[in-house]
This record gives sequence, structure tokens and C-alpha cells, in this order.
Amino acid sequence: MTEPNKGGRPQIELTDAQRAEVGELARVGMSKDLIADHLGIVRDTFSAILNRDPATAHVYARGLAEGLAEIHRAAFKEAKAGNPAFARRMAQLAARADDGGAGEAQP
Repeated sequence: MTEPNKGGRPQIELTDAQRAEVGELARVGMSKDLIADHLGIVRDTFSAILNRDPATAHVYARGLAEGLAEIHRAAFKEAKAGNPAFARRMAQLAARADDGGAGEAQP
């Protein structure tokens, strides 16, 4: 349940279409700053929306996860094709996965 607005500007609520856009933009690797700019709001407002709106937070997180999975699939495909740089990267990712993801950068 949301607290009543105690003054100031009214809270921004994203439409379903905007929420879907957030997921797609996160999937292609856009930063929170760029997503906020695309929506016409500042990053602090976008962060506040993510904190108070579980549906938007879920769509954002899902978009990030799908984008990273897509990148890993492409790297795996290149490694299987014999690309040595991608093979080394996949070995690094596998070692981090065995270590519970320690050291993995957060988007």
C-alpha cells in the first residue's frame, strides 16, 4: 500500500508500455541513467520507481538477465567455433560460476 503524497510533485507511475520499454532497454544493456533519460526523468526518480514498484523492478531485472544470457550464449557459440579469446572468456566465466559468481561485475 502506498503512503499518501505529503506534498511536492506527484509520484510518477509508469504505464505498461513504458514498463515493457524498461525491460527491453535493460536487455540491450542501457544504463539506468540512459533509461531514465529515455523516459524523460532523472536517475533518482527512476531508482525510486524501481524501489517502490515491484513489477517495474522485476521487468528491469529480467531484462538485464536476458541480455546477459544472450551475450553468454553468443560467447559460448564463438568459443565452440574455436575463437581462442572467447574460449578464454568462457573459462573465466565458468570459474566464477564455480565460485558462486564472486567478482562478477554488476550492471
